[in-house]
Amino acid sequence: MLRRALLLTVAAASALSMAAVPAVADPTGPAAPTESTTPAESTTPAESTTPAAPPATTQSAADFAEPERRYRDLLTGGADVDPADPAYAAALARLDADADANLATLTPTGWADLQGTDGSTVHAIALRLQTISLAYATVGSKRYGDAATAEAVVRALTWMHAERYRPGKPETGNWYGWEIGAPNYLLHNLVLLGAAVPAELRAGLLGAIGHFVPDPARRKVSGVPEVGGNLADKVSITVRRGLLSGDAAVTTMGRDKLGPVFDHVSSGDGWYPDGSLIQHFYFAYTGGYGNALLGSTATVFALLGGTPWDLTDPDRGNVTRWIFDGFEPVMFRGQMLANVRGRGISRPHDNDYSVARSALAAMTVLAQAASPEDRRRIAALVAEHAASGGFYETATVGQIALARRLTSGVAPRGDLTLTKVYAGMDRFVHHRPGYAFTIAGRSSRVGAYEAGNNENLRGWYTGDGMTMLYNADRTQYSDGFWPTVDSYRLPGVTNATRESYPRTAKDTAWYGFRQSDPHTGGVALGDLSAFGMRTQAERDYHTKQPIDLTARKSWFTFGDTIVALGADITASNVAAQTTVENRMNPGEVRTGEGWMHIEGTGGYLFPEGMPQTRRESRTGRWSEIGVHPSDEITREYQTVWFDHGAAPRQASYAYYVLPGRSAEETAELAARPQVRVADNTAQVQSAIEEHGVNSRLAATFWDCATAAGTVRAYGPAEVALRQEGSTLEVAVADPTWRQSQTLVEIARTGAQVLSADPRVTVLSTSPTIRLAIDTSGALGVAATVQVKVKPTARPALAGAGCEGSKVRPDADAYVRGGAYASRNFNGQGLVAKTVADESYARQSFLRFARPEGEVSLARLWLRGAIADAGGTSTTLTLYEVPGDWAESTLTWATRPALGKPVGTVTVTGSTAAWYAIDLTAHLRAGGSTSFALAGPPGVTTTLAAQFADREIPSGAPYLQVF
Repeated sequence: MLRRALLLTVAAASALSMAAVPAVADPTGPAAPTESTTPAESTTPAESTTPAAPPATTQSAADFAEPERRYRDLLTGGADVDPADPAYAAALARLDADADANLATLTPTGWADLQGTDGSTVHAIALRLQTISLAYATVGSKRYGDAATAEAVVRALTWMHAERYRPGKPETGNWYGWEIGAPNYLLHNLVLLGAAVPAELRAGLLGAIGHFVPDPARRKVSGVPEVGGNLADKVSITVRRGLLSGDAAVTTMGRDKLGPVFDHVSSGDGWYPDGSLIQHFYFAYTGGYGNALLGSTATVFALLGGTPWDLTDPDRGNVTRWIFDGFEPVMFRGQMLANVRGRGISRPHDNDYSVARSALAAMTVLAQAASPEDRRRIAALVAEHAASGGFYETATVGQIALARRLTSGVAPRGDLTLTKVYAGMDRFVHHRPGYAFTIAGRSSRVGAYEAGNNENLRGWYTGDGMTMLYNADRTQYSDGFWPTVDSYRLPGVTNATRESYPRTAKDTAWYGFRQSDPHTGGVALGDLSAFGMRTQAERDYHTKQPIDLTARKSWFTFGDTIVALGADITASNVAAQTTVENRMNPGEVRTGEGWMHIEGTGGYLFPEGMPQTRRESRTGRWSEIGVHPSDEITREYQTVWFDHGAAPRQASYAYYVLPGRSAEETAELAARPQVRVADNTAQVQSAIEEHGVNSRLAATFWDCATAAGTVRAYGPAEVALRQEGSTLEVAVADPTWRQSQTLVEIARTGAQVLSADPRVTVLSTSPTIRLAIDTSGALGVAATVQVKVKPTARPALAGAGCEGSKVRPDADAYVRGGAYASRNFNGQGLVAKTVADESYARQSFLRFARPEGEVSLARLWLRGAIADAGGTSTTLTLYEVPGDWAESTLTWATRPALGKPVGTVTVTGSTAAWYAIDLTAHLRAGGSTSFALAGPPGVTTTLAAQFADREIPSGAPYLQVF
């Protein structure tokens, strides 16, 4: 896919006070509005794009001329361009060089190397022509207003319309080129050439665009609904087509289809409340499709602002939050972090800088519609990246004009100081002065990596906990890193060795591995944070070779100290390794007892033994990981890794990353560490920093466990705790997204609750602090509470520990319908299945004595598995039912009616496992302790799931109550 991030990401509006190019010197004045009709030679009529109801107002030619002027000025910089200014002069030179190169080989039938008829080719043709048209329309270009230049492009467009892009042409190859790529750049050509394009050709091309993009909300070739970046791109195309056609109905239709992109989502594609951006169902894509979404939305805002089609969607203000919550934290010194760019990392022309540049250009436009406070913040952000990231060295003329206008007189923001967990896309970022540290995770919700269109062919482990350290080295990840780095040794990753499990560098047809374990997520309190990830190895898509490697991995940040822990690293059929670092073009390496230092990067501590390391030169080509040919590239690397050996069992590792520290500082911290590892087991991983009564603790709880003798979580959780004198602050998140309640106990004695998130219930403050956090629907986002405590009090945690009290069922049985409706199945396990034929339908019933005392946390535990050849996963619902039934006489015919649903459980796989259903809220409200397990309401078919009943002691159901 060609230059997705270069869709129109610059815009301007009359509100920007952008002066028009003087009419006397403007060779591209707008042509008279034409109807959006299909050309006479087309063989297939264009689809109607007129909405059911016409707009309420009548538009004049001026209503269309003004947005068209804005559109042209966005691309060219308009009258702001000063050819004598060094930045503009350099950009104009780049523009002229591109135009000259493309003109030199342009023939009346296009280019010799672009004679294909597929979508990628028509996209590429339109793009190349646009570079020439841009020179023709840009003040200061040597081709500005040159009639011969315009004539050459018009000849090529005429040929393209007749032979490549018109109704009747099938969408061969990638749909994107037909429905987004080519239309976008054809519209650029039309607005840039203006009156130089004959009216008939203009109408024909606009009609062809209408044919291939009749409805921006739906893909023409397949009927698939468009979402996210693709939807915004097509809305922008439709709006621009309507404006250039003088067609109010098309313009209105395009605008009205943009609404869904403003809404937050809780699953699938779109923007999450925490700023995460998912596209293609389960991939982190802020710097790919998010860029397109931001840029195309900015275009629509800019072109329609103050016109009869101005946006009025009540959620349009969310776009400003995209900048602050979505983009700002994943950018560093003019770069877009690579772990939110998806398969774009395999494109040499779409590096971290170029992708960030297009995002910044879009921000300059959206800033105009922001509040004064937000506009100042955006200006400082853009000024920072423009100054520190070489923005003006590669920006287009139009981008320079936009950035200069916004940032004039504005001081750069400086490096961020921010730690953020992106729960919605399993990403983590830790910004400190001088660097940004980031982690790419995956889970049952987020995919490992995307390979499609023959791109990102060696992205196997880029989402398996890969860590990246951005610092003063501006070229680390943007100068040949991806084709030359050892893809089996990516920093932060625990994976099978190349020798024991070779991977296949081939397209996976958009497949994205998602493991069954949901535990990936984190929590942050200022610069204190915890991020945990359960790793289940991916089976190679092509060889299908079995692999059973698993690991538990955590990262904790304490300001400028980053702790990385691994535990329970286990496999039976591969050898495993964990890579600490794989630094390109490293400086001098120094080592000492328990430490290592890489000049230009920082220090590393190894409290449990030194890793292996080597320096090597590596050679690769971009064509080995994607579709772009290139010469061989050679880079030097320092690789540092732990070898866990063949078939490891509960192996572990621990290391610290000290960004920017000197060798002397690293040696000092190795001898006297300020942060110590407290736990590194299959139950809990934690690190702690203590200075008298002041302390900071970060922990990942994989199960009920106690961290550093200080915090107990009664289930999976990410926890950060900070005590300063008599003030204790705690943040808790559910990284699984599956728990309704998370219970935490802290060995501190509270005096007063100072503040608490609405989701936090303080169960007690003495002798220990006990918190119940409502995590249902929280989407992995943390809740915080602040308590005034007795500074030196260290009470013992509750004696019941992680066992709680267990209540066994006093009755359980399943029933079967149809021909078996009068039969009793007591003592034959528990089964649930919903199916149309009641003879195969089953429901299970359980009854418990009511637990005594106050309920802080309650879970129903069931041990079972899928018992059905029809699939591997099913979701069942637990219902409240009357308790007047007996297991020895219960049948389908006599079963109690299902009451209200009180919980759900998703059963996965044919191997028996324990599953929990949270009943805390139900029992606190006095709900029944008699239950039925059956299919969800309104669902007509589920798989069969079988569970142990009370007659099987090792797997019997029970209520666990704290």
